[in-house]
This record gives sequence, C-alpha cells and structure tokens, in this order.
Amino acid sequence: MIDTIIFDLDGTLLNTLNDLHYCLNETLKRYNLPLKTYDQTRQYVGNGIKTLINRALDDNHKELLDDAFKTFLELYEIHKLDTTKPYEGIIDLVLQLSKRNIKMAIVSNKIEKAVNEICKPIFYPSIKVMLGETNTLKRKPAPDMVYEAIKRLNSNPNNVLFVGDSETDIQTAKNANVKVCAVSWGFRDKDTLLKLEPDYLIDKPNQLLDLLETF
Repeated sequence: MIDTIIFDLDGTLLNTLNDLHYCLNETLKRYNLPLKTYDQTRQYVGNGIKTLINRALDDNHKELLDDAFKTFLELYEIHKLDTTKPYEGIIDLVLQLSKRNIKMAIVSNKIEKAVNEICKPIFYPSIKVMLGETNTLKRKPAPDMVYEAIKRLNSNPNNVLFVGDSETDIQTAKNANVKVCAVSWGFRDKDTLLKLEPDYLIDKPNQLLDLLETF
C-alpha cells in the first residue's frame, strides 16, 4: 500500500524552466559569455543551480563558477516567480491526494529558501514537508533528503512512491530503495525516462490517482 508521495519540484509539480532559462542567460550576459537555448537549459537542470551554471560554462571559464552562481541567485530571487506555475492538473491532483489522506513531501535540489518561498503559497497546507538544498543534507541523487522526508512524515519506506521527471529523480529513488514513478510532462522526454527503467511512468497528473488504486 502506498500512503506517502514524495514529489520532485522542477519539471514535476512546477514548470520553472522559463524563469531558470531567463536567469541563466542574464547571468551569462554579465560575463559576456554565449547564451544558451531553451532546450540546452532543459538538459542542464536537475542537479541544482550550481551544476546548472557549471554545465553552461565552457571549459575556458570554469573559474567564473562561484561568481556566476552568486549572480544567478541574485537574479533568481527577483525573477523566480515571473512565469513559474503548476503544470495543468497538478493542483487538483494534490487536493485529491490530500482528501485521500496521502502524506506528501517535496524534495528538490533547488535551494531550500527558494523551495519554501515558491511552494508554500501554492501547496501548503496540503504539502507541509518541503526540502531543498542545504549544508546539512546531500543533494539528489543521494538519498538523504528522501530519508529526511520519510522521517518527518513518520512513513515507512515500503509505502513510499517517489515522483519525478529526470534521471536524477529515478536514481534518487533507487538509492533510497523506494518505488519511483516518472512523469513525461517535465524536462525529459518519455524515451529517455523509459531507458532508465522507472517502476512506473505516467503522462498526465491524474494518472497518479489511477496508479494508486493498483496498490
């Protein structure tokens, strides 16, 4: 029986890509570096902001990483909610899960301050546990944040389903030894996800409700 859902954030609950793409290119402009396409940014995300910046810097400019990271954070603080919004069907899904007394958490490689600022107005109190990158918990694909979410929800790992849209999410769930459901509406295409062999894959948020009926 599944009584706990742990969600990834970017590309799973929220479409954050436009704001991430804008802030990335504005950061690159500050250093007179080549801009990145929308699709390039899509491929770079998933392992935290610093990794996003690192992937966008060519080999001749890696020394700019720390400064560019700081610049990005300053820009993202201003622009993180310009266009970011839940994917279609997500709000209804969360409400339906809450009505069914499913325990829920968000686990993201986004900095925890941003996770809370973005997510609390949208998902609280249906989702009360919201974890992001800190100095005390290792980022995904390390299982640490999943373990912490399970602990805070007083859940059993055998009853947990992790839901995410990327290679990082699938590997995180496997590292934490919990079931994983991939979603195809996010930052990775369906073929990429299938090759990673998630336990389940869905194309629309409401299919998660149908999936829960099978347990």
